[in-house]
Amino acid sequence: MFVQMITPETWDFPPPPSSVVSQHITTEEILQFIKFQPFNNVVCVSLPDCVQVPENIESVLRQDCEYYKIQQLPLQEFIKPLFIDTYVKKGKLLALSTSTQFHLEDCFAFSEGGHIILSVQKETYETLGLEGKPASPKSSSIHVISINVTDPSFSPRKKHYQRVASRFQETKLAFDVILTWRPDDERVCPSSIAEYLARAGYNVDLCPPHVQVVHKYNTRIPDLSSNKPAHVLEWMGALALDCDMEAVDIDSKDDMEVPSTSLIWKGLYSSHHIETLYQPSFW
Repeated sequence: MFVQMITPETWDFPPPPSSVVSQHITTEEILQFIKFQPFNNVVCVSLPDCVQVPENIESVLRQDCEYYKIQQLPLQEFIKPLFIDTYVKKGKLLALSTSTQFHLEDCFAFSEGGHIILSVQKETYETLGLEGKPASPKSSSIHVISINVTDPSFSPRKKHYQRVASRFQETKLAFDVILTWRPDDERVCPSSIAEYLARAGYNVDLCPPHVQVVHKYNTRIPDLSSNKPAHVLEWMGALALDCDMEAVDIDSKDDMEVPSTSLIWKGLYSSHHIETLYQPSFW
């Protein structure tokens, strides 16, 4: 007896719907938006009609932008009084868990404002026993816990601190973490945080940022007055991905083809780094 199994083409799904919304905003509004984007992994800049990229542009997100990776760093390290006094209150610390899927696994972030932010599954949330709220009104499977370590009530003599410290220590919650630190005092070396963690017994890996330069020597420059924002965005993406620019349908002021360049930086960048790149005086 022969039985043939017929299965549907589970891979043949249409792409999800998407849209591009654009509006005219001021430089001040853009800078305000950047401040609310503290965790940045990839930064891309397109330079139409450009071949030779100035060194100050290429190096702006490469020099002094190293970050560190620490495997299985316990959360209790972030609430030790010495750590808070030295690296949170005297600088800008940015940390993020890696190799995690936020909708399936526990995740961690430390903001420059001094907040520990946990996105945890229901089981972890119940085990921790700390106050939080559902990540979405429609689902209770993921909870978000926010702890401000700079709050005056968060000190070793206060019950709130003692409660958090005991739960972190008992659950031994730890993450693979990438972090960067920018001291308020320019005389202090940013790498001192790596030395601190290494002395505490953790393996600390230095991660230099990566920059990729894509040159295209025959491109038509989109006319911003006649192209829709979605088409300009498509042109920028095609340039960054080193695609065949002839296949990109855009309107240009003339048919002359000129060289263009795209810069892609990959690392761990705070809003401060992006603000530096965006400042008109930089260009």
